[in-house]
Amino acid sequence: MTRRAWRLSSPWLVVVALAATACGEDEVTHGSGQRQPPAVLLITLDTTRADRLGAYGSSSGATPVLDALAARSVVFERAYAVAPMTLPAHASLFTGRLPTRTGVRWNGEQRLPDAAADLPTLAERLRGAGYATGAFVSASVLDRAFGLDRGFERYDDEVGEAVAGPGGAWKAERPARETLSRALAWLAEQTSGRPVFLWVHLFEPHDPYLPPAPFDSRFADDPYSGEIAATDEALARLLEHPRFRRGAEAIVSVIGDHGESLGEHGEATHGILLQEATLHVPWILAAPGIPPRRLGGLVSQVDVAPTLLALAGAAPLAAAGALDGIDLSSGMHGADDGGRSRTLYAESLYASALYGWAPLRSTRRGSYKWVAGARGELYDIVADPGETRDLRATRPAEAGALERALAEIRARETPAGAAAAPLPMDAALAASLRSLGYLSAAAPGSESAAAEDPRDRIALHERLRALDAQWQSGDLRGAERALDELFAADPRNRLLREVVERQLRGAIAQLDGGHVAAPASPANLETLENAATAGALRVRLAHLVALDGRRGEARKLLEAAAQPSADRETQALAHLSLATLALGERRFAEAESRARAALALSPQSAAAQHTLALALDGLGRLGEAEAAYRSALALDPALYPCELNLAMLLAAQPERRGEAAQ
Repeated sequence: MTRRAWRLSSPWLVVVALAATACGEDEVTHGSGQRQPPAVLLITLDTTRADRLGAYGSSSGATPVLDALAARSVVFERAYAVAPMTLPAHASLFTGRLPTRTGVRWNGEQRLPDAAADLPTLAERLRGAGYATGAFVSASVLDRAFGLDRGFERYDDEVGEAVAGPGGAWKAERPARETLSRALAWLAEQTSGRPVFLWVHLFEPHDPYLPPAPFDSRFADDPYSGEIAATDEALARLLEHPRFRRGAEAIVSVIGDHGESLGEHGEATHGILLQEATLHVPWILAAPGIPPRRLGGLVSQVDVAPTLLALAGAAPLAAAGALDGIDLSSGMHGADDGGRSRTLYAESLYASALYGWAPLRSTRRGSYKWVAGARGELYDIVADPGETRDLRATRPAEAGALERALAEIRARETPAGAAAAPLPMDAALAASLRSLGYLSAAAPGSESAAAEDPRDRIALHERLRALDAQWQSGDLRGAERALDELFAADPRNRLLREVVERQLRGAIAQLDGGHVAAPASPANLETLENAATAGALRVRLAHLVALDGRRGEARKLLEAAAQPSADRETQALAHLSLATLALGERRFAEAESRARAALALSPQSAAAQHTLALALDGLGRLGEAEAAYRSALALDPALYPCELNLAMLLAAQPERRGEAAQ
């Protein structure tokens, strides 16, 4: 099934239709006649810029459904993400804590702690208040492995494996229509009289932008908006459900997890920079008794959970002041101060974890925004929404105040907020995340002023993303050329080591199919920081190039890998491989020397003992060869080639042919 092969489930539609006819105003009361708590619907829109919705000024006409909801809701005009990545944004949204306190700092590597008493979630609180809780997510980046399933009785993350789409793109996501069909089916099952909390996550606007018909032609020049339009149309079914439609006793909250750069400031998508394009998100909130209005104050994703819990009458996440987020429900009736007294925080540690570049962190207050990396920059977002003029030199007071605010936020970082250790995951989930464009990270890099600033290196990141796309599409030789260029541009880059590793794994798989991919040139491997890792890669690469007939290149790689700077295992394997090459060229004396070197490093290696026997056999030293063959078999009795070679050696001696036959 291709990425946009949406399918409808007619049995589900029948069930939903029957439920709709049975669901009336009497559902908002308990059997005792007491009014039931309101239903709560949370919709998170992945990769959705605020300025692409009509309610936020877009004239594209892409979002009539969301615009109609906005007309009867509170529209937060200045809502901001805590990070330009899906998982940390959602972790903060559900806990009311910044990433500095959840420990979830980038996608695919960390998870919320299990059942942490000091880190409850929105779903746990609503479930404790008697709500039936269901979640339906559309991409593997929110797989239950990352801990957001806490508090949900049903957590549907069955997005399927990555599938090929147009242009060779691979995606592991579920179309909005399918996710919504499952959510509606779950709603139809909720007949116990309990109030419901439903979270739906829709992934459509994420790259690659491949809107379905008719939006592909309608938005041919802006496929990103076409994706948003398709999402908007799909949402109509859910927003018109009797539990959530206009007039129902329901809280409906729609918010973006982050935006999309679309090339602004050199970033194609999101995850690295902290510009308005990726941090400014839509937030539309409808609730019983709350009149529609537009609020211009600064609000954050950490405000979502405390606000929804207050509106639902449920227990708060924590005592007042213990959260980073605040309950906005009372202010939705009163005056709006424009956010002048509030400081918001956002961060991106992704480039630091990927490449060792400086982390990016941001604070904002009023119209000013401070972004700290290897250097600090100050922008007036109202006067300069494109963030083109750094005002640090001309507005030192504002810069200093926001810099101090950032230091205060970092000083409150809890031990749990430190980036958690990498989360073990199976190969399928790792591949699924990679198909979504998220490269594997390691650990945050340097905080020193000497670290490179991601704003200066964003072009390199984009080249790496392009390289990864080449690799996934099978363009191995194109990836090799790009890799050579990238090594020259950034020889200390830790991601390049991972790319080489992945390239070698893929080349081996290709070799099994009868095609040898051209690996990276050996000169590039000289740039690898870790000698042991470099040696291991050299050995693996040498095996491939030798099989491809490039024995001279293989020998150079192996000789470098055999140096004492490598670990003993790598040295032993390199010497053994050199012995094998020498045997193939009938250089038996060299083969003997290399085999003995391998045995000195790894005395229990049956393969090295067998190779030594072959070298001695070739030199005509049959007695020594026989002893070596028998030693190899003693180490590994199942080494059939060794047993065969010993039999052949014995058969070549007339007086021992009977022994050979045994």
